[in-house]
Amino acid sequence: SVKDFMEIADKSIKEIIKKGKVPIVVGGSWLYIHTLIYGLTDAPPTNWKLREKLYKKESHLLFEQLADIDPEYASKIHINDKKRIVRALEVYMLTGKPFSYFHRKHGFKEKRYNFIGFVLEREKKELMERIQIRVEEMFRKGLVEEVKKLLDLGYEDALTAKQAIGYKELIPYIRGRTTLEKAKEEIIKNTKDFAKRQIRTFRSKLKPDKNWEKIDLSNYTKEKLLDTIIKKYNNGG
Repeated sequence: SVKDFMEIADKSIKEIIKKGKVPIVVGGSWLYIHTLIYGLTDAPPTNWKLREKLYKKESHLLFEQLADIDPEYASKIHINDKKRIVRALEVYMLTGKPFSYFHRKHGFKEKRYNFIGFVLEREKKELMERIQIRVEEMFRKGLVEEVKKLLDLGYEDALTAKQAIGYKELIPYIRGRTTLEKAKEEIIKNTKDFAKRQIRTFRSKLKPDKNWEKIDLSNYTKEKLLDTIIKKYNNGG
């Protein structure tokens, strides 16, 4: 969960700082990065039975339900962002209060860390090509076999397996309900869609935040990128 990630990351960061080193956090979606920087609301913890029940419904139907009870929060998320939609509905059902109430109460204005952030971007065409190559590489390295092993261990009904790109698309293939080629096409499509959503989110969130700097990787070699980041850090951001 996001809470688990934050707690583990906090512990690791403290240990690195104690050693006199600089912690470097790489990767992750905006949800995880935002949580690490600003923390969590005091909304109730996950109710897995309720969450599993909600996940069985179509995303657009859940979004309509959310828009009725919490239009403020619904206006800030995408209709296909099932994870956030389900969380908001879950909180409302457990507390009777909209998720936006907990967000307003928290404020998300005070940063938990003094940091310098870099958003690494690529030209859209190049990014889409790299995603295609990455998916092909995942298949070559045994993605199908990995998913089969997880299914054999009984993870088919786990929420993560139902959500994770690369897993959820292969389950129908392994169960004989689709072809391998169609499953691969779905993984590529869903990965591209996810990347596009993350790019939109980062761009909208980072505009007013001076802690972040956007870097277009098409203009950088690895050496130049590393040099830029080090100089930025040494100059205090």
